[in-house]
Amino acid sequence: MASSGFITYKTITLDVADQIASIAIETAKKNGFNPMAVCVLDATGVPIVTKRMDHCTGPAYATIAQHKANTCIRMKKSSRAYGDKYLPDDATPGKMVRILSQIHSNEGEIASFPGGISIKCKETGQIIGAVGASGAAGDEDEYCCLQGVWKSSIAEEIVTEPADHSCTTVKVEE
Repeated sequence: MASSGFITYKTITLDVADQIASIAIETAKKNGFNPMAVCVLDATGVPIVTKRMDHCTGPAYATIAQHKANTCIRMKKSSRAYGDKYLPDDATPGKMVRILSQIHSNEGEIASFPGGISIKCKETGQIIGAVGASGAAGDEDEYCCLQGVWKSSIAEEIVTEPADHSCTTVKVEE
């Protein structure tokens, strides 16, 4: 079969990105989490929507939210999984140097802690976008991102990484 010379891919729309960010913020409010910023990226890592809750420290948390989402696009795994790979409890100096070098090579625009999730096409496994949040605890940031995606209009067509949440401070389980 001859190649057409083009690569095609799926990505999320502005409407869906806005839904995801809005639902993530509503989830934070319902649970009494600290004010946060949420950033939704397309499949290529370009920001589609960034929202910041009232009283959220800015611009730091908006930047960190974007870096968490960038990790998912650039490293092909959630920011939690990326950190777990290189920063286990028994991390060696060599692993520390490796992760610091990777972060430096990415101009500091990736993060090694929870709060960034990948959105993948259920049919192909292809990453179609990513969401990052920052401002609350890492598990809370991640939980809000997951809820945003799971309650969006594309929920039936996607899977997330991580597939489940690790948040123990949820007050309103949805």
